[in-house]
Amino acid sequence: MDSRNRDEAIVLVVDDVEAQRYAVSRSLKAGGLEVLEAASGAEALEKVKTNPDVVVLDVKLPDISGFEVCRRIKDDARTAHIPVIFVSAIHQNGSSRAEGEVVGATAYLFHPVDPDTLLTCIRAAKARRDAASEVGGGCVPDLPHKRLPAKSAQRNHLAR
Repeated sequence: MDSRNRDEAIVLVVDDVEAQRYAVSRSLKAGGLEVLEAASGAEALEKVKTNPDVVVLDVKLPDISGFEVCRRIKDDARTAHIPVIFVSAIHQNGSSRAEGEVVGATAYLFHPVDPDTLLTCIRAAKARRDAASEVGGGCVPDLPHKRLPAKSAQRNHLAR
């Protein structure tokens, strides 16, 4: 059983650019959240095993793309329930946002991100996860953000 206060959130911030990681982490800490940090995809995949409440993830990482990190988080039954919020300075187009949805992201924001917007997004994602967990005893997936196989998503898009 998780012994932490259910009202406080632990957020894993993943960004290879130290200044951006610092700025996001500092604003989250100022908002009352506990922050873990990772500078690479491999480090993120290791730290996500600690079961943070939310992952804030950059798309462009030095070793593994953020999209692939998100896909792996969502494909692992132990971590699939963790909301992932993308924050990117480079990938700021519709196709990147769509790919974020395909791999299971809860939200896709752009740098520079407004700290209040990010805090609101994190709290909403955690609240949805907590509500689903209470209703289903921890077994209910975040259905509105369920990851679709790429081919299914492409077929759905083409059918419109």
